[in-house]
Amino acid sequence: MNHRACESRRGVTLVELMLVMGMIALLLGVGVGLLTQLNPGEKAAVGLVQSTIRSAHNSAVARTAPARARIDHAARSITAEGLHVIGTWHFEDERLSGAFDLDGVAFGSGEAPLSEDGYQGRCVSFEGAQSGARIEFAVQDDPAWDLRDGFSIDMAVKLAALGGAQLLSLGGVVEIQVDSRGGLRAAFASETTDESGRIAKGAPVYVETVPGVLRPGHWTRLRMVYDRAVLRLLADGVEVVRRHEGVPVFPKLGGPLVLAGGREPFRGALDNLVVSAVAAAEVAVLPGGVRFGADAPTEVLFAPGGALDPTRHREPVRVPLEFEDGQRVVVLVGLYGTVE
Repeated sequence: MNHRACESRRGVTLVELMLVMGMIALLLGVGVGLLTQLNPGEKAAVGLVQSTIRSAHNSAVARTAPARARIDHAARSITAEGLHVIGTWHFEDERLSGAFDLDGVAFGSGEAPLSEDGYQGRCVSFEGAQSGARIEFAVQDDPAWDLRDGFSIDMAVKLAALGGAQLLSLGGVVEIQVDSRGGLRAAFASETTDESGRIAKGAPVYVETVPGVLRPGHWTRLRMVYDRAVLRLLADGVEVVRRHEGVPVFPKLGGPLVLAGGREPFRGALDNLVVSAVAAAEVAVLPGGVRFGADAPTEVLFAPGGALDPTRHREPVRVPLEFEDGQRVVVLVGLYGTVE
């Protein structure tokens, strides 16, 4: 009797398996059938959207940095955007040399203030420096330094002692400061339009952390990142503060990239500075007769590594395309960044 009961359970399991396989085949058949009904131009439109979203996903994977696909309903376009490195310095030589021939100039100390006790190798140290001591990099005339659509700044910081000071200033547009209790304040100038229609510098957008983010004698990997959606500060890979914001960054730098140099001297060291800007990697315009569905999102955001950004997308993202003949196809982006 027990033997027959066991056989019965196996039979039910087999039937269930066959039913599941049949349902999968049916669903796949429906999907393939829908695509086969599209003409070559419509199929190309679907492939165009899939390719552009994959480009943003691949950027997030390759650079371990945020990326997005931005959808413009009015222009019927989709743009893949990712962070691209525009400057990097490791402070290993007296020329303060960096990538893309962006070398630094030291002021207030007579020579490059290098120390052997860096985050990795050597670093620049302002310990014992006078007020106004700084390092400048002439980036303001480089067209790559356009932060309008977002940016990230990464650097290692070590305080010698607590005290309020400027860590970094970028052309009067971006600033990072430390307060007297080891907290941080980061800000950027927004873009606005004045009464005559000209682009002007708007109100600052800023975030402030709790005290103790930076500790004397301890190297901290600091990151400020803004993607036209969220302004965040991270310390050693952990987010310490965020602010939701969608305004563009004021695009014109009014001066160089400056390390230290505030009214109060910075007592500490800096190393491994990397600056990246959001740039379009691929732009695609839908062919005539194809448009994004009204319920399509305005952007698909990927977290570093390529998965959908969990702070913005709690479920897979659907990007519908609508055709003149009334057909509708949905491009699906899975939680792990897969595009179907």
